[in-house]
Amino acid sequence: MVRILCLIAALAAGFFPAMGQDDSKNSEFQQIKTKEQALEQAYRFTGFPALDSLSRAGKAPEIVTSMIMRDTITPFLHDKIDGRAVWRTGVKQMPLECSHEGRYHYRKDWEIFIDSTTGQFLMAVGKAPG
Repeated sequence: MVRILCLIAALAAGFFPAMGQDDSKNSEFQQIKTKEQALEQAYRFTGFPALDSLSRAGKAPEIVTSMIMRDTITPFLHDKIDGRAVWRTGVKQMPLECSHEGRYHYRKDWEIFIDSTTGQFLMAVGKAPG
């Protein structure tokens, strides 16, 4: 099974040092309180067009869940994100288009994790469908 792990460079440029601080005092953090907000934030961070379409169609209750993060795949950052309250957006068979000597359409199942306290992107994991 192919796994793709995407971590935004912005995480390394200041997000993790702030995690030990009281997040409520930092104005750049915004708590995510609803499934709809979580889906909108997942779209902002990933840019996946399918997420925008799902958001506009009111599908957040069907694809977004609140959970405690159990990370077993992120080396070095595992201890910073494991055990955090997160919003998980799960989308099955989401098409991705890649242009390389023509146009290819790939379908993957995606999980996007957003920190519920800070609204920060934690990770996106893409898996082969099935």
